[in-house]
Amino acid sequence: MRFPILLSSLLVLLAVAVVQAGSPKYTLEFKPLVLPTSAADKLIPRATSEVTLNGEKQVLAYHELLRSGDQDNGETFGLMKNVQGQPIDVDGKPYICNGTNGTVGSGLDFNAILHDGGKLYLMSQFECNVGGMYMTQLQQDKDGQLSPVKNTLQFIDQSKDFGGYVHCAGSVTPWNSLLGSEEYEPDAANIEKQVSNPDGITDKKYVTYPQYYWQDDLKKPAKSSPYMVGWITEAHVNGGKGSYTKHYALGRFSHELAYVLPDQQTVYLTDDGDNGTLFMFVADKVGDLSAGTLYAAVWNQTNAQNGGAASLAWVSLGHASDAEIKPAIQKLTAFSDLFETGDADHCDTANGFKLVSPAGFAKQCLKVKPGKELLASRLESRRYAALKGATHEFRKMEGFTYDTQNNRGFLALSEIGRGMLDNVDDPEEGKNYDAATGNHIRLDAANYCGGVYTLSMQGGGRDTDGNAITSNLVAGSMKALLTGGPGGEKEPQGCTIDNLAQPDNVTFLADSNTLIIGEDGEHENNIVWAYDLGKGKATRIFSAPLGAETTAPYWFTGINGWSYLTTVVQHPNGKQAVDARDKESMIGYIGPLKGL
Repeated sequence: MRFPILLSSLLVLLAVAVVQAGSPKYTLEFKPLVLPTSAADKLIPRATSEVTLNGEKQVLAYHELLRSGDQDNGETFGLMKNVQGQPIDVDGKPYICNGTNGTVGSGLDFNAILHDGGKLYLMSQFECNVGGMYMTQLQQDKDGQLSPVKNTLQFIDQSKDFGGYVHCAGSVTPWNSLLGSEEYEPDAANIEKQVSNPDGITDKKYVTYPQYYWQDDLKKPAKSSPYMVGWITEAHVNGGKGSYTKHYALGRFSHELAYVLPDQQTVYLTDDGDNGTLFMFVADKVGDLSAGTLYAAVWNQTNAQNGGAASLAWVSLGHASDAEIKPAIQKLTAFSDLFETGDADHCDTANGFKLVSPAGFAKQCLKVKPGKELLASRLESRRYAALKGATHEFRKMEGFTYDTQNNRGFLALSEIGRGMLDNVDDPEEGKNYDAATGNHIRLDAANYCGGVYTLSMQGGGRDTDGNAITSNLVAGSMKALLTGGPGGEKEPQGCTIDNLAQPDNVTFLADSNTLIIGEDGEHENNIVWAYDLGKGKATRIFSAPLGAETTAPYWFTGINGWSYLTTVVQHPNGKQAVDARDKESMIGYIGPLKGL
């Protein structure tokens, strides 16, 4: 994702593709934000002060809405609760998910502005190993400014669907709900092996969830299962109250984001981690994600340079519904109920076993047990997809967004490396991630500053078995649009200040040429960029405090004539902060904008 900010500051040109887009309805030119230089400015969120929209200048600023730890209506924003709805204490301190207080997790992540009964609500999810969600009503003044309404903050109960876990990125569905995610799903195979250990389960990322949410002692796990987490979630506002459910039909893996396309049936699903897989779900019914067919992509490479390019094929993982999968989770199905495991050094391929290596796991020799294909396809979607021949070599797949006017998707990868290389040791890790992947992605070089890819959509597609895919929005090709950097050979993470550093989430302004890109990178102050697709030009529009990610940028347009670009400051470092509040995660917006 290295791309220049201004032509005058161009240091490196790394195949920045200028996309020939259709004539946009909106043209935006942001005043470039100058990087902070003083110690004080590096500790605060800063936004551009001006945008020219269709030739007319408008004043902008970053407006904070809420910070973790804020109190209202008897609730504390970001306080995690157990299955009984009681606040969780960790070593005598409240488990507030802010990413800076020593509890397990990163802090506040995606926020959605939703409508209900003529009122506006802010719904927020938290990226901790006991995940949580809160909601508050918003008021909008005559100048478009938003603020929380007092005595409306509420905790959203998640207990009917096994609670929450590492709620990462999200999106807003065309039917006005928050589509969330559960990232870094626990390795059920490894946890099952650890159950009989004298010290119990030692997976540190996982144990926080059963210990604090279920109050499970882990020595004889009977309350919880790793298959309870790793799903796409959906939350609604009805009558001013928040409701929550999980969608098991969409599969279980390290969900970064699910994004519903305008047909209200096709969903793209990104998989954050090592040796990940790109998934697509096609729902049976419009506006209903409870049942449908899951697909996994096959990368057929056409170019190895500058992030690469490929045509895409799609492997069907079969049809499933939430109602078919949830009972198996409630029965505490185990990994060994689904798969036979063979010797990885002498895999018996003649008898149906196959060697795979999804999610950065050590190579595994696996075979699905007879009659368990349905459950395996959803409880272990990435492993099942690998067994079916799907590509499982992507590195840190992050955000996704869509351009309706030009029928293309945008997908961010915060790093390009590891399994994406050509069956060689990754320079950063000194390890070959292609030991059992099939080596579909064979790029000629790593780029630890990442990249943004475009996906071209089409109809009339068929899966690799020859069956029709009932969507007109199937990605048929994928190529790098822009790459970040450059990371040097001796310092692969060294992403220059004038180029992108490890893109995280992205959002596209409909009917424009403006792609917004947030960073989870190596810059001293991570940046939100506005990238003009027509000009191939990137402009800084926001800088986060030291140590913070710029998570969840998202456009909310046409709200009573005003529009907003929200973004989160997640886990600010705050070591030099005088005020303890400056160590909290916060949600705010750049705006308001008139005329979108």
